[in-house]
Amino acid sequence: MQSSKTGLLVVLTTLSLSGIASAQITGDLIASNISADTGRPQAAYATYSENLAVTLSGLSAEALERVLGTAATVEVQPVLLNDALGLEPINFGFMSSSLPAAAKAELDKVLEYLTENPDATIMIAGHTSLDYSGAVALSEARANAAKLYLVEHGIDAGQIETAGYGNSQPLADATSNSDNQRIEISLTN
Repeated sequence: MQSSKTGLLVVLTTLSLSGIASAQITGDLIASNISADTGRPQAAYATYSENLAVTLSGLSAEALERVLGTAATVEVQPVLLNDALGLEPINFGFMSSSLPAAAKAELDKVLEYLTENPDATIMIAGHTSLDYSGAVALSEARANAAKLYLVEHGIDAGQIETAGYGNSQPLADATSNSDNQRIEISLTN
């Protein structure tokens, strides 16, 4: 199965007489199927799919067995809103936390999503490409710059959490240092 691009990734593991089976129910899969049935864009269902994942993760083993008809466990993993909204990478200049014009254009898409989904909350995670004493502070400043932009444009600050990770979470497919001078945004509710 493909990885989720919307909401949260739900991994169901079921036990049966024939052994262990694992399947992923992704927010992207849920949103894609609903979108196909309704004709509305997939992004319109990001919050719904996440809420479904959270609901499934909160069920007891007995309740999951009743819902699914077999014994199961659920694992919920956050997934990037960057992907769900089709955002271009939100990158920063070397040693900078100033939002480039291209980043503002992408944050406008997040602004639109949060305006349409006022109950949604997000985490903005800042990253750097280098390991040095100020890396975490710079990554936090990048996340806070994005938060400030959204708040200045009408989003409630309570909808947005921020964190800085320095260079501890580099992109596996990065082709240059600038790919890791970034922020990533994920849904948290």
